[in-house]
Amino acid sequence: MEYLTGRNLYDEIQELGSLPVGRAVRIIRDISRAIRAAHDVGIIHRDLKPDNVMFVPMPEGEGEYVKVLDFGISAGAERVEGEARLTIPATPSARPSTWRPSRPRARTRPSSSTSTRSA
Repeated sequence: MEYLTGRNLYDEIQELGSLPVGRAVRIIRDISRAIRAAHDVGIIHRDLKPDNVMFVPMPEGEGEYVKVLDFGISAGAERVEGEARLTIPATPSARPSTWRPSRPRARTRPSSSTSTRSA
């Protein structure tokens, strides 16, 4: 296992608020490449979040590597028939504290007494 020193994406966003567009695009590109490489060998990450993205300085200050960490709850893309699922379809797998504030809520049908028109 590789020992890394650096900062994670969560801490970076907390400190800076937002990232310059060029850097954000590079980070997204590098994360996408890492996830694609995992998928190419049949691994699904299942816990991708800012805490699990780390910036590791390159030697001599030449920039930074973007590393995707914590494949601890990863799953194989191919499942053997009869193999148990670790998650249940349509059930949130993340902790509520990690949900975005605008997370959609379950929709309910309006009752017949509810008007859809404004006054």
